[in-house]
Amino acid sequence: MANLSIRHGEIRRKTIIRSGPLSSFHLRHLNTSATTFSKGVLGHYAKQKFYALTYGCSDRGLNLMLNKPWHDFVMFQSCDPQEYFEMLSSTSKINNLYCKNMNILYNSFCGYLRGFHSWHAAFNRIVYANYLLDAQFRGWLIYLDADAYVYDLSFDITKYLVGNNKNSFIFTRGSDSGHNWDVNDGVFFCNYSHEDTRILIKKWMNSFERTSIADLRKARNWYDVPSDQQMLQEILKENDDLTHNILYESHDFMNSRRARFLKQILRSTATDMAGRIEIIDRDIAYSLNKYSEIQK
Repeated sequence: MANLSIRHGEIRRKTIIRSGPLSSFHLRHLNTSATTFSKGVLGHYAKQKFYALTYGCSDRGLNLMLNKPWHDFVMFQSCDPQEYFEMLSSTSKINNLYCKNMNILYNSFCGYLRGFHSWHAAFNRIVYANYLLDAQFRGWLIYLDADAYVYDLSFDITKYLVGNNKNSFIFTRGSDSGHNWDVNDGVFFCNYSHEDTRILIKKWMNSFERTSIADLRKARNWYDVPSDQQMLQEILKENDDLTHNILYESHDFMNSRRARFLKQILRSTATDMAGRIEIIDRDIAYSLNKYSEIQK
């Protein structure tokens, strides 16, 4: 069975760990004396043997140590426990189904791997990417924000990624600036077998760690400290050589409302969270129905 343990620290935080079906979500406070896990969570880890995990809490934040995944492809989503939990509950259903069909390890996390406030969940992508690096993972990471989801269940992303093994990262562009550093990290793929990937991820993590815990505590609003995408773009500005093996994909393929494979419903798409979730749920229902018809 996978090893899960808690070492209590001084930081009060709500954290939700997910593995398997959404019913396996379990809420806990890290500074309480009693910590429990649902049988569904433990049973899933025991059955799938994905990771041996140790969760701890210290002044540096929540520390997650994980073993090297036995999968060659890993999908990761993340959100905060307040604003985006319901949205992740919607998108994770179809993303998890897709991963099962494609033999991709699906992993999601709700909480803060390093941080305190809702928007700090955006930093989870950096910390998780670095965990995989430290675990000597050499496959592909497929990262999706909580508002991103698979729309075309028949598309084989694993064949696509193997065909792009010469590339380090696959991004869409952040704007029409034309600059190679101007990337969007809401949806991206990174190839850990490529040296540029490993260099960039380590630089990204080092940049994030230059933001102190004290500064994170005070950073209640977006851009009170540098955001994940700002740090990434700054690294690429300063290291143009790391852009030479990046593949810049079209928004027609991923990371947009119109994307045919991986859609993302940004804040600009609808007036409020409920409207975004309504679009997501409608798209997912259509995709599942279309996929079921194909399977008949």
